[in-house]
Amino acid sequence: MQCTPMKTKIGMLSCFFMAVQLLTLTGCGGSKEIISEERWQHMENTVKDQKFTFVGNRIETYGSVQENLTDNPGYLKMDGDQVTISLRYFGSVEMVNTLRESGGIRLEGTASNIRGDRNDQDGCYDLNFSVEKNKSETLLCHLRIFPNNQARLTLNSDLRSAVLYYGYIN
Repeated sequence: MQCTPMKTKIGMLSCFFMAVQLLTLTGCGGSKEIISEERWQHMENTVKDQKFTFVGNRIETYGSVQENLTDNPGYLKMDGDQVTISLRYFGSVEMVNTLRESGGIRLEGTASNIRGDRNDQDGCYDLNFSVEKNKSETLLCHLRIFPNNQARLTLNSDLRSAVLYYGYIN
C-alpha cells in the first residue's frame, strides 16, 4: 500500500490534533476526582447503548481558532449504528465540489468500526467510529465522555482539517 501525500498530511494533522487534545486533557494538573461506580456505569451504558445526542456548544479548529456556538449549537445524534450530524464547521476543505454545504457538516449515515473503551487514566469513556458521507468523504469520530456528561468530539477527514467540538451528552 502506497502512502499518498494527502494521506500523509491527514495522518500528520490527526497526530498533531490528538497530541494537542492529550496535552489539554492531561495538562490541567491538580488532583483527580474519584469517580463512583455509578457514574462509570452511566458512562458505560451511554457508550454501549449507542443512543444519545452530543450537543456541541464550542468549536476549536486546527490552529486553535475557537468559536462559541452557544446561540446556535450543533449536534451528533447516535441511535444504534445510525448517525445524524449537523455541526458548524470552520476550517479548510480540500475538495469544494463534493462539499457544497453552507458552513457545516451535515449527514445521515451508518457508523462502522464502532469501539468503546473505558479510560481509567483520564476518567472518561472513549467512543470511536467512522461514518461515510455520500461515498465521497469518511469522517473519523472520536467522542470522549466525562462523568459530568461533558464531552469532546474530534472529527477527522481526508477532505477537511481536523476539528474539535466541546459540549455535553443530552
